[in-house]
Amino acid sequence: MAVLLQRTFSRVAGRSGRALAVHNLVPLPSSDSSGAISFSVVLSLILAGLARASLVYTVTQQRPAAVRVVLAVALGVAAGLVTALVTNILVGAYPGHFFAVWGAATLFVFAIALPIAAFEMIFGIAGSALGWILFLVIGNPASGGSSAPELVPGFWRSLSQLLPPGAGVTSLRDVVYFNGRGSFHALIVLAVYAALGGAVAMIARRLRTRPAPATPAA
Repeated sequence: MAVLLQRTFSRVAGRSGRALAVHNLVPLPSSDSSGAISFSVVLSLILAGLARASLVYTVTQQRPAAVRVVLAVALGVAAGLVTALVTNILVGAYPGHFFAVWGAATLFVFAIALPIAAFEMIFGIAGSALGWILFLVIGNPASGGSSAPELVPGFWRSLSQLLPPGAGVTSLRDVVYFNGRGSFHALIVLAVYAALGGAVAMIARRLRTRPAPATPAA
């Protein structure tokens, strides 16, 4: 976004014969000079969340609920850890924010995977397709991750921060560039999706596995 604004106002300043003075309050690291890594991270985590939900659903259909919960939590935490390792150590885009990235990425994966788990418990494997449409087809383009949510047109701008992909991009940028300031709303959105998704999935599973009432003998 900063690069786009600088290019735009440089042209405006050039037409008026003035020099543009730029003061960058939070400079991007040289390893991520365009600020695109956060968007790439969120896209990767969307795919990880979708794959994780489908994997857990397929592998643990006949397993106890405790096994499903433990596996789901372990995979989510592992995805967040891999994200922190890649961005902080391998790429060096977010130095000094290892645990913040780990936490935000883990919460984001839960916000994607747990609602999909709920969809799958209600609609079967077709729930995965619903998750792909909601989070990848709609949520990812509306997130404004390639630029900024403020630059997304009209209706999509309002929708952006109400879906996990947009909230995920915002929370990640806020925790790594502004030490968490302004991230409260985005983190709450992610937490609500995770909590509601997990609750609905557990209720739906309990209803599906409830034994049928015995039929009285004639």
